[in-house]
Amino acid sequence: MKYTQVHPLSFTITYNKIVNALVSEITISPPIEDPDYINKNPNEIITKSIDTQAIWDTGATNTVITPKIVEALDLKPTGITRIFTPNGTLETSTYLVTLKLPNGIVFPNLDVIMSADIMSDLDALIGMDVITKGDFCLTNKLHTIFTFRIPSMAKIDFVNEDNSLIHSSVKNIGRNDPCPCGSGKKYKQCHGRNQ
Repeated sequence: MKYTQVHPLSFTITYNKIVNALVSEITISPPIEDPDYINKNPNEIITKSIDTQAIWDTGATNTVITPKIVEALDLKPTGITRIFTPNGTLETSTYLVTLKLPNGIVFPNLDVIMSADIMSDLDALIGMDVITKGDFCLTNKLHTIFTFRIPSMAKIDFVNEDNSLIHSSVKNIGRNDPCPCGSGKKYKQCHGRNQ
């Protein structure tokens, strides 16, 4: 049996404050039409591309590009779909593109939708069709740190992590002492209930 080693590709963006929009640099190109593209370096077969910024949106099902990108890359529609936006429901065209993320991962022939309804200064939106391909994590202690990795390599579970910390610190705690979780309750009325 042959085993293939997986080399994760990741990136981290650290903002100097707490932010309410996650934005990264991306590269968008026309779809890769070479059927043998898997065996080639994507940088060698991408001829025309646009470097731009995209907002990451866990509330969006699909990745979205603006008409400006469609026109600049001379993309041809592949179909029509219905989308739901904050401004209502509308029908729009779908397109195939090649998307390159900051970690170097390339999505050749990604099916995206076109909408002018992103943000006034951005030309793309990364949706769950891309986000679900890897691990996506966001922390906001003093400033926002956004990190993404492909492929998914770990199960991130803050509840399990918190419970492990609490239970590891209760070895020398009495049932009437304050609970180490910081709730203000006695341990026996909080995390010690089932002990």
